[in-house]
Amino acid sequence: MAVTARERPAESGVREVGLVGYCVDTGSNLLMDAFLRALSARVEAAGGHVLLFNAPAGAEGVGVYTDLAARRAVDAFVLADTVVDDPRHAALAGFGVPLVSFGRAPVGGWVDVDGGAATAELVRGLVALGHRRIGFLGSCTPRAAGVDERLAGWRRACADLGVSGEVVWAEEDTVAAGERAALRLLGSRRPPTAIVGVDDQVAIGALRAGRGEVAVTGFDDSPLAAVAELTSVRQPIDRIVGELVRLLTTGGEEHVLLRGEIVARASAPLAARQGRYGKPGYM
Repeated sequence: MAVTARERPAESGVREVGLVGYCVDTGSNLLMDAFLRALSARVEAAGGHVLLFNAPAGAEGVGVYTDLAARRAVDAFVLADTVVDDPRHAALAGFGVPLVSFGRAPVGGWVDVDGGAATAELVRGLVALGHRRIGFLGSCTPRAAGVDERLAGWRRACADLGVSGEVVWAEEDTVAAGERAALRLLGSRRPPTAIVGVDDQVAIGALRAGRGEVAVTGFDDSPLAAVAELTSVRQPIDRIVGELVRLLTTGGEEHVLLRGEIVARASAPLAARQGRYGKPGYM
């Protein structure tokens, strides 16, 4: 039986990272490629290694995680692509294997970006450009943890600034689904002149639907955003990974909320005054 990270002797409250299990993202989220590279480098610098595995999304894949935990095949887990009511955390809670999450989670420590503050600032920037009808384009299947905070930031800023806008949900997190949802939004009785996308995938779909006549923003600042000249919120991947590995080595269960950085491009040329938004801290 392998020795788990919790069983290894610790010095000054710091434990070895050991073998960290991470499920390889099988979707099309390009942000996670950069996340995996950064995670591997940081874990190895801490004296550990990352064990990659595949598992289906949702409840169907939980058995892969619990099998690894039961066999003590890994010393810890880093969970990413967390969703609302994510079944993995409850399933792993009884195994005594440390876990941390990129994205908000009900069990263990987590690290996330303050999406609510960032989307609120996107709205303020769009209003400064003269927009008064600003829609929100979300993605509901699966519904990522943190989406509600991004929506709440949009609602809060619209209410504070007295601007109107509707919410439309894409049926899945793809460019094609984002385009279809954006066409519904633009076909409403009072179509928006600007759209805040919940992520880059659906936002690029909105760019296609708007054909250059609608300002669009995204979230994640993935490689797609740079190619599409999409204004987006950059997530500080190196800082996120650093905090996750810190939580693994210290056994911390803090909830760490970091700032995002708005990167303005041609899709919505926001004022240069904008930068990092969100309050860093521990919850």
